[in-house]
Amino acid sequence: MVVKSLNTPKIVGKYLEDDVIDLQAPETNIAVEFICPALEEAVFSRRETGWFKSSAIRGWAGALESIIKRNEKDVKIEILCSPAIDKSTYRALLEATSDTQKFKILKEQSEKILKRTLPLLVSDPTRQSKETGASVGQILSHLILSNKLELKFIDIIDELEIHDDIEKDDLKGELNHTKRGYFEFKDKSYIAYQGSFNESLGGLWKHGESCQIMLSDRDEDIKRVNKLKDRVDAYWNADKIPVKDVRVRGISKKMLKRLKIIDKTNPYGGTSVLGDDEGPQTFRFWKHQEMAIETFLKSEKNIYSVHENLPTRDPKKRKGILNIIKGTGKTKTFIEISRLLLK
Repeated sequence: MVVKSLNTPKIVGKYLEDDVIDLQAPETNIAVEFICPALEEAVFSRRETGWFKSSAIRGWAGALESIIKRNEKDVKIEILCSPAIDKSTYRALLEATSDTQKFKILKEQSEKILKRTLPLLVSDPTRQSKETGASVGQILSHLILSNKLELKFIDIIDELEIHDDIEKDDLKGELNHTKRGYFEFKDKSYIAYQGSFNESLGGLWKHGESCQIMLSDRDEDIKRVNKLKDRVDAYWNADKIPVKDVRVRGISKKMLKRLKIIDKTNPYGGTSVLGDDEGPQTFRFWKHQEMAIETFLKSEKNIYSVHENLPTRDPKKRKGILNIIKGTGKTKTFIEISRLLLK
């Protein structure tokens, strides 16, 4: 049984009418068919994702006019992601820590974004150019500085590594790779979702991805919607109400110094509102990548290695197979191993 009224959001009504229970890309464009229509009507959204990249702004293109025009009390987007971001996102967050910059940007950029910047991006979200790159940076900064977009960072704490002489906040965390979230609408209806896509143009627009859809207006989905919503809320609030094995941190100058900068040359990213990107950032490996490199090159055992194979390896040939979950940095791990072998 479904519940539908005159106040039902368009996307909820469409999903009820078409009995949508999942989405599959590339057959369905997740950005165009789901994220944009939902953002256009939602008053609140919150999600977990492995990665957030500035290119996500391109995926949101169809909803940006509605988001920018609305008062900050009428729209809020919250994203809980890994503490590894692209340079454009880093610059936008850095600007958000300065009250002087915030006043300047909000005063000078709002009208320009709506009249000049946004139309350029909406006309072709995937276009690579200096102009669209600048548009991405400007819009991202505007959303963060106007408090319509908030990011927090999450990683998983391995309790096996906690020692009395090490503060928990100084430990290297493991990747939280969950992708789930929900949209809330004016009529207090919800769309909850869980899938494979990250918050980036690739995840929303280009990759082969899948997504399960749950509606609070569909009786058989109510329990699942509430359960997913409670889980996402618990993780988002873990910086105030701790959750076992999870560390969550908001934006601060201290936190910005800890962030990993990824995809320095991402063609779909953006440049800052206040200027071009600065010099290169050094890539730092996650601990599981460091372990994989040491195991491959030196046959060192760790909690992830297949121990029975290591003693039989020829130390001169150093052949092997790396089995690493998608989205956790296998390509950079392979490149680093190749670089070290060629040295």
